[in-house]
Amino acid sequence: MPTLAEIITWRSGPLRDASRVLQSAANRYGEVAEALAGYVNDDETFVGVTADAEAASRRALVDDMGDMQRILEKAANDFTAVADAVDEVVEDAEDVRQYVNELRSNAEMTETDVQAMSQNGRGRCSSKGEAIITALRNVYAELGGLQEAGEKPSAAILSHGVSAPKKGWTVEEVNDWWTSLSREEQETIITSHPEWIGNLNGIPVDDRHDANCNRIDGLLAEVTPQFEAKQRELDQYLDSATDPDPNVLRTLSLEVEHLRDKKEGLEALQQAFADDDGDHKLVSLDATSGDHLRAVVAIGDVDRADRVMVHTPGMTSTVRGTLATESGEWGSGVQDVQNVLDEGYRQLEHEGRDEQVAGVVFLGYDAPQWSELLTGNSVALSSSAKEGGANLAGLLEGIQATHEGDLHLVASGHSYGSTVTGYALRQSTVADEVMVMGSPGITTTQNKDLNMVPGHVNVGEAHGFDFGGDGDLVADLGRFGGDPSDSREFNRIGTDEWTSPEGVEYTDSKKHSQYYGVGRTSTYDQGSVLIGNGVVAGAEG
Repeated sequence: MPTLAEIITWRSGPLRDASRVLQSAANRYGEVAEALAGYVNDDETFVGVTADAEAASRRALVDDMGDMQRILEKAANDFTAVADAVDEVVEDAEDVRQYVNELRSNAEMTETDVQAMSQNGRGRCSSKGEAIITALRNVYAELGGLQEAGEKPSAAILSHGVSAPKKGWTVEEVNDWWTSLSREEQETIITSHPEWIGNLNGIPVDDRHDANCNRIDGLLAEVTPQFEAKQRELDQYLDSATDPDPNVLRTLSLEVEHLRDKKEGLEALQQAFADDDGDHKLVSLDATSGDHLRAVVAIGDVDRADRVMVHTPGMTSTVRGTLATESGEWGSGVQDVQNVLDEGYRQLEHEGRDEQVAGVVFLGYDAPQWSELLTGNSVALSSSAKEGGANLAGLLEGIQATHEGDLHLVASGHSYGSTVTGYALRQSTVADEVMVMGSPGITTTQNKDLNMVPGHVNVGEAHGFDFGGDGDLVADLGRFGGDPSDSREFNRIGTDEWTSPEGVEYTDSKKHSQYYGVGRTSTYDQGSVLIGNGVVAGAEG
């Protein structure tokens, strides 16, 4: 860890200079990409295989220029964020040094006393410094991807055409293949082979949505007879067994429950998207990887929004209920994210900022249920969170890869979903901000483990738990890596009653499930974090 003396010598100027140079370079690549994208072949004699190959190569080149722009832009933004963190930690370190000097000026103080009394301050600065060093290493690693982005896609990818994508392709290779295809070829895949791309990171959100909507009927046709057959098996067992074996009965009942939930979840999504006005997208749909139906729903234009919130709900979440309802309404998890987006838009409008926000609700894992407490999917275990974290990390990388330019990407999680988010952040460096509410743990209490710049992890919990009070018991468990609300490295999201700078009164959050409601302090702070202003109410507490 860096020492106090070392941190005091740090300066943010070179980082800000680097940020300006990188942003200028990003702008130039963006201009080249725009010029190439606008090129139209007007020579009607230039047709056939050669012309098609030229068009595919040009589309791939435009995509590569866009990739270069995005990588440079993200590195520029990350250098700025690190520079801000450097200024803050240097100021903190200077305050600690002054405190140490004041202690030493006291003749009654021994050096042992001074070291003991300043230990917390020195440790806090060293921990922030270590996180800054980790963040810088990640930025340099991102810049290392420039060479790969600048290389022409392989001939195998450019010539792959309308064929199933290779399983070993990276997100960037998937995106190279997709952008090399003509729109007609893409439409052929969306219509005739939607299973190829519906869950494939590196494909734009709009195209994944179209593909997944084309898959719903087919998945329902597969799941419905499976459910009916398993229900008959359970009924027959109950009718024939005079003394049913509890283990057999439990297994059969759980299998029926899982298949019923898959069927009803698909039906709910089918109804919701049939009635939708086009503002929601079905980013992922998976009925085979786990016991539960898994899906991801987006709100708004994820590939073009300036700021995107990717939220993971926790225990008891299911597609039917959390993402959509049987009546065709959007589910509780989608509404939670919509509330934060609405608050973000309200604050943007108040500040006169013309920016766009979007949200994603990630249920791409088997969220634990009460009926699974004695199974491997128990909420007391981390196995589902680890698997979900890997899937979420892939989605975050995919959103970054298909976005037009860099974006302000916020990873969010509630309850067990925050643990999923923690595991995802350990495997990805693309998130710019983190918001977790009612968390039983995010695998750590340190920024460096989450690949986050100091000052960008935000934690909220309802206060006042006293075995009957209004506080959040789950948020005090610290089951997975310690209690994040106790970490001195993380910011606090406000959850108490509060009056905003505009004079608007906001209500407090009680217990475990009131963090995303309209008019709540916690929702205000999350909207503020989403638009890049950080916590406001929590900072005053």
